[in-house]
This record gives sequence, structure tokens and C-alpha cells, in this order.
Amino acid sequence: MRFIETFCFGFRNIKPCRLTWRQGLNILAGANGAGKTNILESLNILSGWGAFGGAKMTQLLSWNDDNFLDSNKPRSAALSCSANGEHDARVEVKIASRATLRLNGDAAGYSDIRASLPSLSFLPSDVNLLDGSPQARRLFLDKVCALLSPLYARRLAEYRRLIRQRTSMLRNTFSTGQNLSLRASAVPLIQLGSWIREVRAQVLGHIHLNMEEGRAEARPCLSLSLDYRGYPDMERGFYDTKERERHARAVLVGPHRDDIVFTCVDGVNKGHFAGEALSRGQKRRAVIMIILAAGRLIEKKLRAAPILLLDDVCAELDETAKRETIDTLSSTGWQTFVTSASFQAQRGELMWLVKDGSVEPYF
Repeated sequence: MRFIETFCFGFRNIKPCRLTWRQGLNILAGANGAGKTNILESLNILSGWGAFGGAKMTQLLSWNDDNFLDSNKPRSAALSCSANGEHDARVEVKIASRATLRLNGDAAGYSDIRASLPSLSFLPSDVNLLDGSPQARRLFLDKVCALLSPLYARRLAEYRRLIRQRTSMLRNTFSTGQNLSLRASAVPLIQLGSWIREVRAQVLGHIHLNMEEGRAEARPCLSLSLDYRGYPDMERGFYDTKERERHARAVLVGPHRDDIVFTCVDGVNKGHFAGEALSRGQKRRAVIMIILAAGRLIEKKLRAAPILLLDDVCAELDETAKRETIDTLSSTGWQTFVTSASFQAQRGELMWLVKDGSVEPYF
């Protein structure tokens, strides 16, 4: 899939604009604070993922709006796009205190839009995928699983609701009736949690295979093993941790506690955890490899090319590594948006200049 044209009005610091994008690589260049990331965020919303970092809708509204200082006048923003590729899609988003979404003229939810415009994003914080918290790794894997299966997103939401219910029970004073309710609450958690784990493990295995397949075509040629780690048997886990669970007043077993372990499998770092052994630049390039492998999986399973939204992806890389990364992204043939404070485009690469919220093609 690809964005053909996007329209933006009243969104953060971006001036009202209608932009026609090209297939392949689009480089957004400009000084820090110019609005490059805001452009990516608008595309992230249009592809069904919402605001970066879970920002509130009111935080997305332009502070240059004439109604900014008048609380009695409603403020809003509007985003829209037309896209094509494997199929045609038109998305409209109106943002006020909440977001109202429409797909091809009909009311829609984020999951409906994600199915039509599959996309993957990279933010500067995502470099911590290898050495950050387990939550960051689970979030990445959950996003890929949700793209591949809308059912996964619904069941994950239901699992999280059940976790909140059980946590509430654990925080109350125990009685015989409450103990019975606590035991009963474990049954749907075990069923849903086991299903979620199975899907995660399968998807992670496919990503690993696609990483290995892509090594021959891409640079750098890092080789990592990706292992899903969690309590091996959820039913046994609830039994083994029931006393610790009561003292901690938290659910200690399940997909919400699992992790992904990245290990180097060759070179001088063989056998070491990637988060500990690799340099910052190597970690960044490894994360790019993981995202590309996930993109190949999405392309195979959904039969639709993903759109890549990559913010400051070449930071901390030397000039050779930057060029290799850009060449690798170009070789996918997918529509890719890359932001950079300083990058020299080569012939055939379209650069967009972002300055004070305005966006113009730069030749």
C-alpha cells in the first residue's frame, strides 16, 4: 500500500497543506523542532495507530489556532488521505476531544484502518527494543500480531481487562467467597493467555526466519536469535505463584509478564545478549533489521506492502552506515518515510524540506 495524497489542517505545528507523496523513499529533512516528527505522527494516525506515545487528542491540536486562547470556542484538527496499492482506501480523521474516524465514507475503528493501511513505525525510543524494558518488546510484538490478526487485538484487550479485574481482587481483603472468585478468575486468563502466547511465539518465529532470509540482501549482516520467554505452563504458574501473588497483589504469570530475548549468534559477541554486547549504532541497525523482517512477514501474510514511518532512524550512524541503511530501505520497494536533521539525498531520492511547519519538495 501507499499514501497518494494527504491533507492536514490544525494539527500540531503543521501549516494547512495537501501533499502528494511518491512511492518508495521519502526523506523529510529539516532542523530540530521544524515538524518532521509531526508529519510522521499524522501518517501514523491515518494508518490506524493513533498518536505517538499515546498523546491525548487535545495535545494534537494546533497551538496556532485562532481559538487557542478562547476556551469557549471549540478547536479541532482534520486529517485525510487517499491511498492505493493492493486496494483503494480513503481515510478521514477529525480530532477534537476525541478522534472520529471514517474509512471509505463509513464510520470505522482504528483496527479497520490498520487492516487497510498496514504500517510499521520506528521512533528514537525504539532503539531500546534490545536493552529496554520487557514492556517495549511486548508492545512491538503485539503491534505486529494485531496487524496480522484483528482477532488478536480484541483478545488482547479482553485479557488486559481480566488482568485488571484479578488485580482488583488481589488488593481487597480476602474472604472465603473472594478466594473462590479469585480461583475462578484464573480459568479465562489461562485460556486467553495461552492463546496469546501461542500467537506471539509463532509470529516471533516467522520474524526470525525473515531476518535470516533478509541477511543476504541487507547490510548490516547482524545475526540474532529471537526467543520468547515466559512461565512455561500458565496453569501450573498460577498454582506455583499463588502465595507470592497475594503478597505482591499483582498477577505474576501470563503474557503481560513475558519477554523476548535477543542473542548474538555469531562473531565476537556470540552467545551474549544483544542489548549488552552491541554498540548504540549496532542496536539501531539491528532494530531496523527486525522491523524490515516484520514488514516482510506482513507483506507475505496480508499480501499488502507495509508503509514504514521511521523517525531519525539514521541518528548515531556514520555516513557509510547511513547510506547502507537508506539503500536497504530503498531496496524493499515499500513506501518509506524517513526523517533526518542532516542527510544528503542522491539522484532519484525525493527529499522534503520541513521548516517552521511547512512542507515543500526540495530538489
